[in-house]
Amino acid sequence: MNGQYPRFKNSYFYEELTEHFLLTTAELEFVRSCRGNANRQGMAILLKGLEYLGYFPENLQQVPPSIRSFVGKQLGLLTDLTNQYPWESSTRERHLAQIREVTGWLFQLRLELPAEAELQRLVNAALNGYFYDLYEQMTAQLPLKVQTQLDELLVVPPDGAISHFESLKADAANPGVNNLEREISKLKTLLAVGVPPEAFRSIPWKVLQMLKRRAWNEKASEMREHPQGVRYALIATFVHVRLAEVTDDAVKMLVEIIQRLDRRSDQQVYRELLRDLQRVEGKIQILFRVAEVVITKPEGTIREVLFPVVKEETFLSDAKLFANRSALFANDAESSKAAPQHGQLGADVRSYQEGRSCVG
Repeated sequence: MNGQYPRFKNSYFYEELTEHFLLTTAELEFVRSCRGNANRQGMAILLKGLEYLGYFPENLQQVPPSIRSFVGKQLGLLTDLTNQYPWESSTRERHLAQIREVTGWLFQLRLELPAEAELQRLVNAALNGYFYDLYEQMTAQLPLKVQTQLDELLVVPPDGAISHFESLKADAANPGVNNLEREISKLKTLLAVGVPPEAFRSIPWKVLQMLKRRAWNEKASEMREHPQGVRYALIATFVHVRLAEVTDDAVKMLVEIIQRLDRRSDQQVYRELLRDLQRVEGKIQILFRVAEVVITKPEGTIREVLFPVVKEETFLSDAKLFANRSALFANDAESSKAAPQHGQLGADVRSYQEGRSCVG
């Protein structure tokens, strides 16, 4: 039965029937002490059902036909007579007591399980009792002002189409400034309610999530129909859990926006650098010409010796490019030491350009 609550399978192999539902000689003798074939077959099935399931079947029609037929053949029956068994009578109660006595089920600590439907009823009753106490405990820790704020979440504002309770259920959209503002607006609404976090400290997170899901699946009109204790506990849990979720969404969205801005800034810097590189061409040839003039005419002035070989605008472009590259990599360890000099170079280039414009 693989760890599940024990129940009959839909079908059985013959080997399984022999293993679990074969009556021993003592069991046959015990069953045949009953009057009537229907009583004998019913008692035999109840006996083997208790041994197999750990509890008595809820009714004989729940037992698969293969088991009923297998047991009936051991009793020499040609047809299934379980539909004639007096289920709702004192006969059945007497048979159950006799089976418990003859098997020693209780005395050997082989405790009888409740039927599955009965067990489900017991579990549901226990859960209902637990949550009722939990609702009362949570509501008792909510001030009257908070309870009023919770009720206001269920009301549609005059300038709105839906209640704040419904709008707070909206999932976060794609990262963007407008969507970030919406998430921040949700946070303000949730924080304004003033639900005290200490009201939830002793409650497991999984239980809080379950209560939040229950509130999420209900409309504002349905929530208003609950008793106050249930209503305040559910909405307060919804606000508490939703506050954590919306905070996470807002932080993730903000980080994504910042990363996008960084990527755009880097792309802009590299585009400007690429334009500067494209603007100044043939740097090897320029350096060769400068070196050649310096060697052949060391006594000449820059304007008289260099400018005729390399245009003045070319030197300005190279100086501007160098200054831009220095600023781009100023965060590197080696570049940071030279950064003041490179910054001065950029200032000198601008000063030189301004001087030329004045002379012109």
